[in-house]
Amino acid sequence: MTHRTLALVLASAALVATGCDNTDPNKGVAPPQRDLAFVRYVNAVPDTNSLDFRYIDRIDDSQPFIGVQFRSFTPYQGTPAGNRQIRVFTNPAAFPLGQSLAVSQQVIEERTVSLVAGTYYTIVHAGRAQGDQDSLIVIQDNIPTPPAGQLAFRAIHAVPASIVGNVNVLVNIDGVAPLAAPASASFAALAPFAASAYANVPVRPATPATSTYQFGVEAAAAPGTAVASASIAGVLLTGLTGQPSTVPPSASVRAAGSVITGIVFPSSVAPLPGNLAISDRPAFATPGFRFLPDRNP
Repeated sequence: MTHRTLALVLASAALVATGCDNTDPNKGVAPPQRDLAFVRYVNAVPDTNSLDFRYIDRIDDSQPFIGVQFRSFTPYQGTPAGNRQIRVFTNPAAFPLGQSLAVSQQVIEERTVSLVAGTYYTIVHAGRAQGDQDSLIVIQDNIPTPPAGQLAFRAIHAVPASIVGNVNVLVNIDGVAPLAAPASASFAALAPFAASAYANVPVRPATPATSTYQFGVEAAAAPGTAVASASIAGVLLTGLTGQPSTVPPSASVRAAGSVITGIVFPSSVAPLPGNLAISDRPAFATPGFRFLPDRNP
């Protein structure tokens, strides 16, 4: 073969190779972005250890939520949309090594949920695990954009009906009794395991440092009978384990554009003897609130 012929053969091979590369649009580039829904998990089950939330239908982009304690929550996490199979397991970390494998396989609850791309969801795990009285409550978060100078609140009632039925949730400024009426905002006759709509309220001033909003909860059937109350700190926790609570910008009662959910939780329930690791169960003697940032300003 002459040098000229060899050069033509090599040139033709290079063209063929280049043509082959062009037939594969994904070769050497990142895969296309999937349609994602955004999910966070809230543990409102008062009679278990920490829980592990897992998708079991696929592993890609299906980040589990591990070791979520009672009255704790996770940040939103993107996951592929569609019909998704979820199981919640007991977290084994607090158990002796000889028990941890068996414990990690205990399915506390499972459900198939339909997730829509681009949509945000709060999945509240509520009820009592003992007697299989718990369930996964899927709430679509239609997060609003508050008007200028305002923020938005809503409430979620995560206390079982066997403990308290419908409740009225009242939102008042500091210095006013939590159950005073008329309130700055109120959510009337909120049923167990339900979420209210959002309500807009004015931003609280930066001074004094104590300026805030407080939530009060009363039994709808007995107005004035307090179920729980709590004030919102100036800056909310982010919900990220090990992260500081003041990561800016954070949702706050003093920051316009903030969107905040207040969840009413039940008190702790004594476990059956021997079936739980007590060290992994935070104890709460009365119902209470926890506040979740839905949108930072």
